[in-house]
Amino acid sequence: MQRFLQLPAAVARTGARGASGADQEAASPVLTPEGGPPAWYQALQPEELRWLQAPEEDTAQEAPLEGPCPEPGQGQSQSQPLRHDDLKEMLDSNKDSLKLEAMKRIVAMIARGKNASDLFPAVVKNVACKNIEVKKLVYVYLVRYAEEQQDLALLSISTFQRGLKDPNQLIRASALRVLSSIRVPIIVPIMMLAIKEAASDMSPYVRKTAAHAIPKLYSLDSDQKDQLIEVIEKLLADKTTLVAGSVVMAFEEVCPERIDLIHKNYRKLCNLLIDVEEWGQVAISTRGSHNL
Repeated sequence: MQRFLQLPAAVARTGARGASGADQEAASPVLTPEGGPPAWYQALQPEELRWLQAPEEDTAQEAPLEGPCPEPGQGQSQSQPLRHDDLKEMLDSNKDSLKLEAMKRIVAMIARGKNASDLFPAVVKNVACKNIEVKKLVYVYLVRYAEEQQDLALLSISTFQRGLKDPNQLIRASALRVLSSIRVPIIVPIMMLAIKEAASDMSPYVRKTAAHAIPKLYSLDSDQKDQLIEVIEKLLADKTTLVAGSVVMAFEEVCPERIDLIHKNYRKLCNLLIDVEEWGQVAISTRGSHNL
């Protein structure tokens, strides 16, 4: 118990212990330090973030290409930038290899801080692509721009709903993140149902994503508080370290006055604390100190 109370100071002095193993697969803090990465970036996972590791030399020169867009392997350097029209042409292609190449370049553009919002119509058409690698990158893009392109994102709601049933946990989680990024009150019932289903998902990564989506829905429609508290109560009972920190953060945003929900799981949270990611450790420790 003493270690539990002293952790925030230890974290401040030496840095919280990083997640490893299964935790590392889905470490996605909700709290963003001042001056840190944007929230959409924080929500992405290591497998998704690997596409954002764009080589620095790619940004050295960005002269537009002349003539038609060649296929990969036909004399074009892998690092040579493409015009947006060329990328749109590749995304409209029937070849998955061209779509994948285009999406890699688009996500790399986002990583370098370039504006790729005008590609949204061409990208969103590929959300139903059967190629799993293309689909992953499309969801990475949509997580970034869904809030800015609400109308177009709404046209793909049914596809996102199908994504919630996908066998791949990354696709299920990404579909939920995109849904929760669409700030339109008309889809609140769909978001609520998606969060409830994700909270019961067999993957702790998806359940963690459900916890992240709770504050987003609450900020959009506070009338959903009672239903969201039910989901929070369910997730607080989760025994995995991936979920623990995220659900406590959601608790602090939605119903910090419901101390009774924490009391039921207080000892379990203390036991899980050492293996929770750093931002989750801070959230749990702070709440634990308040309880005492």
